[in-house]
Amino acid sequence: MRTRFAGTIILLFLQPVCCLATGWTDYEIDLGDGYSLVRGNSTDIFITRGDYVVFPESHGQDIGIIVRYAITDRYIFLENVGTKRRETSGGNWFLEPDPSRRFFYILAKRSNEIFGPFSHTELERQLTAIGVSSLSWKERRNPHPWVPMLCLVLMVGKVNPQFIVVPLILIAVTVFLFLMLLCRGRR
Repeated sequence: MRTRFAGTIILLFLQPVCCLATGWTDYEIDLGDGYSLVRGNSTDIFITRGDYVVFPESHGQDIGIIVRYAITDRYIFLENVGTKRRETSGGNWFLEPDPSRRFFYILAKRSNEIFGPFSHTELERQLTAIGVSSLSWKERRNPHPWVPMLCLVLMVGKVNPQFIVVPLILIAVTVFLFLMLLCRGRR
């Protein structure tokens, strides 16, 4: 009993530190038929089927992250933004999303084949060719938006301890005293 209680107190004190770990803003969206849209981080957003990454395998550096998707019985449609090179001080560079450029892909569910990249006009032609009259596009959003907000609150606590850490310590001490009184009352 005391070991479990001590472990709980330690976890309460470590909770603000643990929020600094990666993964708080990662998520997975079930697309049906075994497919998922997975956000591994802000630049790695991909489609999986089981443990297999279906898209993107290698679509080049010009193609950025998935921003929208649409699903039909036979296909998953993806809209990606482009990328652009951004120079930093010291001659370094990195790729950042370029929302002014859009690319579209079609994933055939039966064969896992990827078709594209298409422009918007080319996508419309492809939709006509495969007999899809309209699509209901969905924005890629975190299905659990409160998780990153919780992390933000806890990280603010690391910067300004008086706002989060002190109340957590007070709550932990209060819970500790309450449980001590409860345990003494049972003896």
